[in-house]
Amino acid sequence: MKYILIIICFLSLSTFAISNDTDPKPEKIYFLSEIEKSGEYYITQAKLWEVILKEDKTNAEAWLNYFIASRYAKSIGKQTGIDLNKIAEDAWEVIPNTFEAHYLMYARDSWNEENKKYLFQAYEIAPQRPESYHHFIAHYEMDRETDKIKEFVDKIYAAGKFSNGLLAWNYNVLQSVGEDGILITWGDNDTYPVWLMQYGKNIRTDVSVLNINLLRTPDYADKMFAEIGIPKFTNWTGNEDNIQQLLTKHIIDNSKRPVYINVTTNHIIKEPFKDDLYLTGLTYLYCKNQFDNIAILKRNIEKKFAMDYVKVNLRYEKEQEIVNQINLSYIPSLMLLYKHYVESEDNAKAKELKSMMFKIGKDANQIEFIERYFTSTESNIRTYPELNIKKLEKQYMKVDEALMASSTELSIGDYDQFLMDLVKNREFEKLAICKVKKTDWRSFLSGKHKDLDDKVIFKHGNPDEARMPIQNISYEAAKLYCEWLTGVYNSSTYKKKKYQNVIFRLPTEKEWSKAARGGHEIAPFPWGGYYHRNIKGCYLSNMNVTDSVSSTNCESEVSANDGGFFPVSVDAYFPNDFGLYGMSGNVAEMVAEKGLAKGGSWLDKPENCQTNSKNRYTEISPSIGFRVFMEINE
Repeated sequence: MKYILIIICFLSLSTFAISNDTDPKPEKIYFLSEIEKSGEYYITQAKLWEVILKEDKTNAEAWLNYFIASRYAKSIGKQTGIDLNKIAEDAWEVIPNTFEAHYLMYARDSWNEENKKYLFQAYEIAPQRPESYHHFIAHYEMDRETDKIKEFVDKIYAAGKFSNGLLAWNYNVLQSVGEDGILITWGDNDTYPVWLMQYGKNIRTDVSVLNINLLRTPDYADKMFAEIGIPKFTNWTGNEDNIQQLLTKHIIDNSKRPVYINVTTNHIIKEPFKDDLYLTGLTYLYCKNQFDNIAILKRNIEKKFAMDYVKVNLRYEKEQEIVNQINLSYIPSLMLLYKHYVESEDNAKAKELKSMMFKIGKDANQIEFIERYFTSTESNIRTYPELNIKKLEKQYMKVDEALMASSTELSIGDYDQFLMDLVKNREFEKLAICKVKKTDWRSFLSGKHKDLDDKVIFKHGNPDEARMPIQNISYEAAKLYCEWLTGVYNSSTYKKKKYQNVIFRLPTEKEWSKAARGGHEIAPFPWGGYYHRNIKGCYLSNMNVTDSVSSTNCESEVSANDGGFFPVSVDAYFPNDFGLYGMSGNVAEMVAEKGLAKGGSWLDKPENCQTNSKNRYTEISPSIGFRVFMEINE
């Protein structure tokens, strides 16, 4: 490969733990660009602020915190039934013509042109409130009113509403771009800080910044393309991913200036061009000709980058965790340069880079990936591990002609073997996609269970153990695992292998439902019954029954008899008549349709853990994993 891609996706940030206090208090809710916490935290905080509002409906601060907490409870915590529009309108009824009321009326749908008037009215009431400043920058950017952008950039600097760490990282992004380059960015934290430096400090104003998500608005795309001499884009058909890829291709194909793509840009955008992308630090340069980027990396990292903030944390950073995570994107470039120094026997510089990589990994709580890099083989040839094919084949149960399903959900141990193989083969782009987000399990406990000892909470094992189901990974990661397993099996030389060519994949919804029913066409549960308890009153799968009445005939009263507060072993409980474990509860299982998982999870009530139950998801979740199906070709 011509390049190495990032180890950790910036958009997949670590979740911060909420307090384990049995009596949590309402707290100021920060925007995600400042601090991100768990979904359960936002659900709890929304309830706490709602209580405050019941006592005093005129509390404007409570309305603002309630709204923001509710928004994140909905998007991160997957809380259903939240109506942000109603919250904004309810606030308007009791505190009309306040900054908070106008702001909420705008924030309920900030891209609605009709709502823009509320943003201006909020600012007119309280021009000193910094909450609106970033919104104005986006608003004026869409209209390309550069004088107004600078005005609000200066206000952000004056208010101190910026992160020194994010500014330093984005400074290095700009230094990764060649003279008069075009820089394609993705989100807030890799775009706003660039604007802050360009408009506020006149740093690298020769670089044209194109946020690929903003470009999905045709009027804005027309303005930007006209400015940089690119023809109008007209192909607006297709889904969001297709349009972003087409926009990127349109820029690459028509630009007379060098095009760079920020390392934090979604892998979907980079995938069609990956063979022609070269790391230059924190960006990839698109280049059709063979290009030796080591000299560029040396110049940028050693002479142009500001790296002191990485080596020593001298300032307090409210956004430190976000800074730590985004700093991981230095690793691929540092690894390339490290390898160069080792080969050229420049031991002093190699040692310095190794030390820096370990510092970055430790700060971001991802030290294991750095350690694996330095302990794995130096071979760059793609090889597959020797799995126990006989054992693997025994694990798959017949569902239909030429279709089999794994008897269990994929375990953490099996998934970790996959990750280790990616590390061994330096497939860092895939590692970025396949990252497992850590879970603060105790944050999901109800108040009456929060003080229980770990021996009670994790009686049947910690959900992060190898025999537990993998969860908190993306749909793309599940597909990559299946592709990897397909390569492992088909390349195996095991003489007694049953099949010569198979495809491991996610099932269609219809295939999954057939497997889950186990031959029972009518009964709603995989065991062929209509009830989720047996005759003794014991639960038959791992579901959310912590508020149910316990049965003294069962083993674990404290967990409401279902065996675990969180995910349990992949082979817990009894299998269905096809020999498949966990088709109800434990973790909801992804299917081929992106955004759909089946069967319910440990977080779902029994009525939502039936064979026809559906979970819609837009983000990774500790309640969603997957089961591999095997399609036999020959």
